[in-house]
This record gives sequence, C-alpha cells and structure tokens, in this order.
Amino acid sequence: MNTAMEKLTFTPKTETQLIEEGLLPKGDYEFEVMNTEFKYSKANNPMIVLKLRIFNEHAEPAAIITDYLMTDNQLKLCRAAKACGLLEEYEKGELHCEDFRNKTGRVSLYIKKDKDPQYPDKNAVGFYISKKEPETSGGGTSKPMQQGGIAAMLNDDIPFMCEWRV
Repeated sequence: MNTAMEKLTFTPKTETQLIEEGLLPKGDYEFEVMNTEFKYSKANNPMIVLKLRIFNEHAEPAAIITDYLMTDNQLKLCRAAKACGLLEEYEKGELHCEDFRNKTGRVSLYIKKDKDPQYPDKNAVGFYISKKEPETSGGGTSKPMQQGGIAAMLNDDIPFMCEWRV
C-alpha cells in the first residue's frame, strides 16, 4: 500500500462557497413532480407537498426542491395547477395530491436567504409558469404570419394605397 499515491488533492473552499456553488441561479427552469404528499402545516392547514426535480438548461437533473401548496396562497396554487395542466380541477375547487404526480412544467426559482445563519441558503419556488394556452381565432398570430412570416403577409394580392400629405 503506497500512501503517497492514495491522497486527495484539492483547492479548499469555505462551506459558504460550497453551498453557493450547489445553488441554481435565479431564473426559470423545467421541472417534473417526483412525489406528492398530503399533509397538515404547523398551523394545521391542509397542504400538498410537491417534490420537484429541476432540470438545467441542458435538460439534466440539477436539483430537487420541495414546495408547499396551500389554500391560503391561492395564487400560487392556481399557477401550479395551470403549469401542470390541472386548471379544470382547480376551477372545480378540488385538487388531490395525486393529480400533480409525474406532471411537468416550468417554474421560476430564486435563492432564499435563511434568517438563521445555522442553515444554508437554498433554492425556492418563486412562482409557477403557466403553460401556453391554445390559440383562439380572436387573438394570437395569424395564419400568414405562421406560414411565411411578414413576406407572406405582405404578398396577399390586396392593393396597397398610401397617401402622403405635406
């Protein structure tokens, strides 16, 4: 056994540096709901606990974050439901923790500074990003714009008149 070869060589870092390196920067990320659980908060309020797998810009798993959905923050609850394609269930006024299981979507993360220096900062959910609604005939991009850009839109055989006044 050669002890001279069996050692770790590294540049030491502070605990703060190591924690900060493990955090994702503030921004929007894709997520997948790994697990869900129905619980009661310390104040005895019902909540759905979501364990989210967060993916980086290369679509690689980058973090696991726990988030809590409660009726006293209905905006977050509504946005989470919309992001996961559960708007109909939300509008009925009833969501089950199983409804969220294996759902995917986008979420905006931030770095939550812990008030107690004993605990490290962590990534947290700022808000859920709603999935794009299907386009309706009343709005959105027109067919010519989708199929050929501005050139197609301008080449529509409609006479163009312009009047200049000085």
